[in-house]
Amino acid sequence: MPMWAHYANNHKGFCVAYDVKDSMDLKSCLFPVQYTNQRLDISSEMVRQVQKLVKSIDETHQKGELVTMLEDKTLIYLPQLLYNIKHSSWSYEKEYRCNIASTANGMPFIDAKPKAIYIGRDCSDKNADCLMRRNSPTIPRPGRAWRKTRNSLR
Repeated sequence: MPMWAHYANNHKGFCVAYDVKDSMDLKSCLFPVQYTNQRLDISSEMVRQVQKLVKSIDETHQKGELVTMLEDKTLIYLPQLLYNIKHSSWSYEKEYRCNIASTANGMPFIDAKPKAIYIGRDCSDKNADCLMRRNSPTIPRPGRAWRKTRNSLR
């Protein structure tokens, strides 16, 4: 129940479940969250990486080239690491996160079909109906039965 409060606007939102086995795209971008009691300070490493990048760009421009190739990928992978670190007080979640980079063509897209949609206890009828209309009738919706029960109890 705490995850509904933290991530679904206090039960007003919804949760979409995916079967990772069905999508190589989804499987390839999932990373387990690492939990720690320590606060990580990467300021000095980021300054070092930016200085290297600026130097590399300057060298590229001096050669008359327009594209700078990065030899050291730390600047790319360091944020990926940081996206997946949380304080150990959240470890009960056993969370995985899907991290994907944007492309030059716009927003990233992962071909993954929902396995189920769970509607929050306090989700508005308007939003719940919109979710039901927009999704395939073949997707099981355990939340739908829950909503009917909730509504009949009011």
